[in-house]
Amino acid sequence: MTRGTDRSGPLPGRRDPRRVLLVGAAPSLARKAARAGFSVWTLHDSGGRTPRPAAGTPGPAESSASADFADRAALRERIAATAVRNDIGWLLAFGAAGALPAVLETADRFGLSPSPAEAALLLADPAATRAVLNRSRHTHVPSAVVDSFARLPEAVARVGPPALVRRLRPAARCPGTPVSAAGADGGRPADAPAVPPGEDGPYLVERSLEGPVVAAETLTVHGMHRVLGIAALRWGGPAGRDVLFPAPLAARVQGEVRAAVTELLDLAGLEFGLTRVPVVLTAGGPRIAGCRRLDEEPVGRLIELATGTDPEAELFRALSGQRVATPRPHRYACAAPFRLPAGRLRSAPDLTEVSALPGVHRVHFPYAVGDELPGPDGESCGHVLVTAGSVEEAARRADAARRLTHVDVEPGALLAPATAGDPPCLRLPAPSPGGGNGR
Repeated sequence: MTRGTDRSGPLPGRRDPRRVLLVGAAPSLARKAARAGFSVWTLHDSGGRTPRPAAGTPGPAESSASADFADRAALRERIAATAVRNDIGWLLAFGAAGALPAVLETADRFGLSPSPAEAALLLADPAATRAVLNRSRHTHVPSAVVDSFARLPEAVARVGPPALVRRLRPAARCPGTPVSAAGADGGRPADAPAVPPGEDGPYLVERSLEGPVVAAETLTVHGMHRVLGIAALRWGGPAGRDVLFPAPLAARVQGEVRAAVTELLDLAGLEFGLTRVPVVLTAGGPRIAGCRRLDEEPVGRLIELATGTDPEAELFRALSGQRVATPRPHRYACAAPFRLPAGRLRSAPDLTEVSALPGVHRVHFPYAVGDELPGPDGESCGHVLVTAGSVEEAARRADAARRLTHVDVEPGALLAPATAGDPPCLRLPAPSPGGGNGR
């Protein structure tokens, strides 16, 4: 663990430290903040990209507001007005809002952030994160940034195939989507989408990392980085998509992962917050694969099921100055996604039967009859959360739940809705011989 500047004392302009503004937060987070003793205000995206607070959310009577998160000026004004009018003491941002400069910089301006905006912006920017990581020989991964699609082949030649390509979003300073992994012959793995040329970059090109993937969940308080646990991503199951906590790692590997993750957070200057850091266990040691929330992976819920400690609740306890718990696993918890065929759903599964299985804690199936299922190569069709006393038992229980998830699907080609101006996807061309010297 490492120590940074202590920002726990009063800051210039500090108002009531028991009042918190949550930006882009799910209703469950507002309830956890209220249980930690805070009066809660929430701000959600009027464009519908963040969850709206549910009726009856604990907190002041008029604690919910909205703003267009795509309108920077309006978002800054709404945050400032809410903070000043209600004597807000702290601001925490979640999900996509946690990478918006308008949110983070306004919080810094009013002294509402327990951690510098620069740290969160750096961790949300894959190119900046890679540049920081490459200062250390232990976490170095060959990489390059290019400003146009046409320059991707030369970047792949410099980095060395196979390469992972991300289109960056410089306006938001947050990551785009990993769009391709290109080999020396210009081909790509079957599960890697093609590179859509679209607008010019910038693009980040990195050497593709090979090995098992884990995720370290960390809680930073006053610059002290505590690894709450390490989960195995893409563990077992169909297509290797299950998530298991705790990851069955040797003590030496756990130590190496913890050291790599805390080094990144130290270099970034993070002083407070929950962070999820994906790490690839390569033959040469752990290599960090960016830093993001990975909201599609229910790691936080698995930690709670396996240890009895909720990381998000501990975040608010830490903000209120209370001692935080050290999670200690007493069983395994697994999130097993349903991998169902693509097509229109004609009948939904009997979730009651699945929920009655031993060790099943939650069944999440976000589709109704008539909905289109994306198929095994698309996004997850929901998941089941199970607990067990061993890795083997967790696998058996997850498989039993999947076998009971029977659906009737009308096969058919699913086409993504067309958007005006969207370009076709192209396969990344192979780098030409000697093409790696250009800039």
